[in-house]
Amino acid sequence: MKIRTVAAAILFVFNPLVGGVASFINICRKDVSNGDIIIIAMFFFLLGYSTPPVYDLYRHYNDFNNIVDLNTFLNLIQRKFDLTLYSTEFIIRELGLHFAVIPGLYLFISYIIIFSLYKYYVYRIPKQNAITYFLLTLSVLLSVPVFTIALGLRFGFGCFLALYAIFQIYEKNNIRGYIFLLLAVVSHYAFLLTIIAIICVKLLNLNRLQFLILIVIAISCSYIVSDVILVLPLPELFKSRLLAYLTGYWATEFLNTYSIWYRVSLFLTYWMIYPGILYVILSKDTFRKDKLTKLTVFSIVLLLFFYNYEVIFSRYALFVNLLILFQFVKFYSLDILKSIFLIVMVLFSAITFICGNIYANRTVIELNNMIDVLYLPPLVTIIERSSYKSEVLNKIDAEGRFL
Repeated sequence: MKIRTVAAAILFVFNPLVGGVASFINICRKDVSNGDIIIIAMFFFLLGYSTPPVYDLYRHYNDFNNIVDLNTFLNLIQRKFDLTLYSTEFIIRELGLHFAVIPGLYLFISYIIIFSLYKYYVYRIPKQNAITYFLLTLSVLLSVPVFTIALGLRFGFGCFLALYAIFQIYEKNNIRGYIFLLLAVVSHYAFLLTIIAIICVKLLNLNRLQFLILIVIAISCSYIVSDVILVLPLPELFKSRLLAYLTGYWATEFLNTYSIWYRVSLFLTYWMIYPGILYVILSKDTFRKDKLTKLTVFSIVLLLFFYNYEVIFSRYALFVNLLILFQFVKFYSLDILKSIFLIVMVLFSAITFICGNIYANRTVIELNNMIDVLYLPPLVTIIERSSYKSEVLNKIDAEGRFL
């Protein structure tokens, strides 16, 4: 292990923020250390571990408490589709660990995956200056939707399982990629779209004009998708879950209960998709014979079929943004378009991270004093937060909302 990585680890033991920043500085080089990746991932593990059980996380916390033996676990997975999450809950429960380990673990694995992929691709980039490596590394760091993973678990974590699956399938030609893809699908059924995109990659080829035509068709058809799904011969359980995001309360109505600033912050969580799609359209790399770029193209088209449905569009856009990011990193070279997009990507990602993660979840951060995680030694954080405090739970109602 390199001396600078050991120094970052020592700093992390006493102050996670300082150690995390030191590791980030170390990663801003072409020679990326696995040790520094683990330190960054551990920093975000602590944030996930300290996240209070509100919103969807409260419901998952209740499910976790209801899993008392194998029979209750089997009954739960028969009623719900989220096999990856409930299997994790069962294992953590059997090990006698605190539920908070799960959001921490999911964030840890997500950062391990994204920086491992970044390490793989950055080695293949022609030598660049220090500023370029810094901006590329920063864009990767900020691309992870921290609170989407920590509070929702299913979709956010599924994004990184699917991303790793695609990497294994297309870059490593490894069959285990399909295992990770299956895990992504049983994390959240939205990743069935990724399977459709993979099938399209095998069967179809698009040029730029065909891509543009499909974009127009997809956006136009987004206004009738729910009507089409109603008549498709799909399993009723799957159909009802999908329609809940297209026509039910969670499609649009629930947004009306939030302030305009919250809705703006929601938009900022995925707004990178718009310059991202523009970059894919303009880039000369998009239509080369590369399966990752082909998958990105078909994923964009499938995403735009849901353009008129803000909730499902905003969620799947997070995943498509990750595909665009790695298409960009994989073929990075110094030219005007890529230089402009790199700056735009970093600026948009920074605003997204600050507004979409921090501002939108400021009450969550305050509720459990998550700021303390930045400077308290990790061991102190883990011991002090080994269970949810009553003063935190007393501020949450039966639906996981703040009282």
